[in-house]
Amino acid sequence: MKPHNPSIREEALALLRRGVPNRVVAERLNVPRGTVGWWRHEDRRKRVEPVAPRRSLLCPICDDRPLDKAAYAYLLGLYLGDGHISHYVKHRVPSLLVTMDDAWPGLQDMAAP
Repeated sequence: MKPHNPSIREEALALLRRGVPNRVVAERLNVPRGTVGWWRHEDRRKRVEPVAPRRSLLCPICDDRPLDKAAYAYLLGLYLGDGHISHYVKHRVPSLLVTMDDAWPGLQDMAAP
């Protein structure tokens, strides 16, 4: 793979520091989006710029909302019965996978919400 011209990288960093999104920078400079993301990451690391924490809209603990205990208990039961936690490198977050058999009519429909 051919390295990018340092002037392209500097131009990208200047745009990123002004708040231009990675996608726009990548399109404008004809550079892969992943490369722009890596440049941003490295720039922040070198400048010790704090990265804003990501909050989940789905996590009541992260969003300081009350926990639906009945729904949590049901989900825990599904996990203990037919589930497991997978760590997909691509997504960088653990995922709950629950496998259900069609032999139990209605179970999948009840579990989805």
